[in-house]
Amino acid sequence: RLNTLLPKLRGKDLSFTVPVVVWACAKAEVYHGELLDSVATRLGSRTKLSALPDFGVCALSWSYQVLDSDDDFEDFKALLMSETEKRGFSEADVQSCQHGRSGWNYR
Repeated sequence: RLNTLLPKLRGKDLSFTVPVVVWACAKAEVYHGELLDSVATRLGSRTKLSALPDFGVCALSWSYQVLDSDDDFEDFKALLMSETEKRGFSEADVQSCQHGRSGWNYR
């Protein structure tokens, strides 16, 4: 359902909800290629990623690492990694996203 709504989402629905849904898929180890493709297409620019909250960027980065073992989204993963580094996050910060927003250990 989110995949269908994704092109229409704006504001907090886009910046907060989308990363959490992708994170939940990764946490449950549920691969949904169409959703991952839609998210990568919709958020696949520095401008769009820079508008996401810190947890959202880290959660997406961790989620794509977990779900995209075939590197189908290699460019988007590189863009996410670049954004996390730009914000000063370590790989440990990104990995800690697997514990959810309340368990995230960033600063």
